[in-house]
Amino acid sequence: SYPIAEEIILKINNFAVRLELEDYSVSVTEKEQTLTNCANQLLNTVFDLSQGPLFRFKLLKLGAEDHYLFLMFHHII
Repeated sequence: SYPIAEEIILKINNFAVRLELEDYSVSVTEKEQTLTNCANQLLNTVFDLSQGPLFRFKLLKLGAEDHYLFLMFHHII
Protein backbone atom coordinates (compact mmCIF):
# COMPACT_ATOMS: atom_id res chain seq x y z
CA SER A 1 0.00 0.00 0.00
CA TYR A 2 1.09 3.57 -0.61
CA PRO A 3 1.38 5.96 2.32
CA ILE A 4 -0.35 9.24 2.84
CA ALA A 5 2.64 11.55 3.22
CA GLU A 6 3.07 14.96 4.70
CA GLU A 7 5.97 17.06 5.88
CA ILE A 8 6.26 18.83 9.20
CA ILE A 9 8.85 21.53 9.86
CA LEU A 10 9.91 21.75 13.50
CA LYS A 11 11.53 25.04 14.48
CA ILE A 12 13.80 25.33 17.49
CA ASN A 13 15.15 28.86 17.88
CA ASN A 14 16.51 29.63 14.39
CA PHE A 15 17.01 25.99 13.44
CA ALA A 16 14.44 24.12 11.33
CA VAL A 17 14.17 20.33 11.13
CA ARG A 18 12.14 18.50 8.50
CA LEU A 19 10.10 15.53 9.75
CA GLU A 20 8.49 13.28 7.15
CA LEU A 21 5.22 11.71 8.28
CA GLU A 22 3.93 8.70 6.37
CA ASP A 23 0.56 7.19 7.23
CA TYR A 24 0.34 3.56 6.13
CA SER A 25 -2.39 2.39 8.55
CA VAL A 26 -1.72 -1.25 7.71
CA SER A 27 -3.11 -4.44 9.18
CA VAL A 28 -1.24 -6.29 11.91
CA THR A 29 0.00 -8.87 9.40
CA GLU A 30 1.51 -6.17 7.15
CA LYS A 31 3.22 -4.21 9.94
CA GLU A 32 6.55 -6.05 10.07
CA GLN A 33 6.99 -6.02 6.28
CA THR A 34 6.11 -2.32 6.10
CA LEU A 35 8.66 -1.49 8.82
CA THR A 36 11.33 -3.56 7.08
CA ASN A 37 10.66 -1.92 3.71
CA CYS A 38 10.78 1.60 5.18
CA ALA A 39 13.96 0.89 7.15
CA ASN A 40 15.67 -0.55 4.06
CA GLN A 41 14.62 2.46 1.99
CA LEU A 42 16.09 4.84 4.59
CA LEU A 43 19.30 2.85 4.89
CA ASN A 44 19.80 2.85 1.12
CA THR A 45 19.20 6.59 0.65
CA VAL A 46 22.50 8.44 0.28
CA PHE A 47 23.15 11.68 2.15
CA ASP A 48 24.14 14.66 0.01
CA LEU A 49 27.33 15.80 1.75
CA SER A 50 27.52 19.02 -0.29
CA GLN A 51 24.11 20.34 0.80
CA GLY A 52 23.03 18.58 3.96
CA PRO A 53 21.40 18.14 6.30
CA LEU A 54 23.30 15.10 7.44
CA PHE A 55 20.32 13.65 9.27
CA ARG A 56 16.77 12.51 8.46
CA PHE A 57 13.74 12.02 10.65
CA LYS A 58 10.76 9.96 9.54
CA LEU A 59 7.62 9.15 11.51
CA LEU A 60 5.59 6.16 10.37
CA LYS A 61 1.99 5.74 11.38
CA LEU A 62 0.93 2.12 11.09
CA GLY A 63 -2.28 2.41 13.08
CA ALA A 64 -4.29 4.78 15.26
CA GLU A 65 -1.89 4.30 18.20
CA ASP A 66 1.03 2.61 16.46
CA HIS A 67 3.85 4.98 15.45
CA TYR A 68 7.57 4.49 14.74
CA LEU A 69 10.18 7.25 14.64
CA PHE A 70 13.29 6.70 12.52
CA LEU A 71 16.32 8.90 13.24
CA MET A 72 19.08 8.64 10.63
CA PHE A 73 22.41 10.42 11.07
CA HIS A 74 25.42 10.37 8.79
CA HIS A 75 28.41 8.88 10.59
CA ILE A 76 30.51 12.06 10.32
CA ILE A 77 28.30 14.05 12.71
